[in-house]
Amino acid sequence: ANRANLSKEELEALEKREMFIADRINEIVLARREGKEEGLIEGRVEGIELGEIKLILRQLRRSLGEIPPEISSKIQQLSVEQLDILGEELLDLKTIEELETWLDN
Repeated sequence: ANRANLSKEELEALEKREMFIADRINEIVLARREGKEEGLIEGRVEGIELGEIKLILRQLRRSLGEIPPEISSKIQQLSVEQLDILGEELLDLKTIEELETWLDN
């Protein structure tokens, strides 16, 4: 409808609807942006965690030899905090059995 042909009340109602629609659009845009940022952060965290797991497994292979798949699987399930601790402790581990004991505790 042509705005010039609208009454004052109709014009106010139209403006309210337009503001409502604009607000909803802004909410959607913001939600999408927040979701995208959240996804990027989660991806970075997962990437860092995966990198830490790979580094620890490489260091363990170098110091202890081949790591059995079941032990490798246990390491991959550790939290970031546990991985950090293992990263320090692996310098003191001399055998696969010691590693296994550490993982079980």
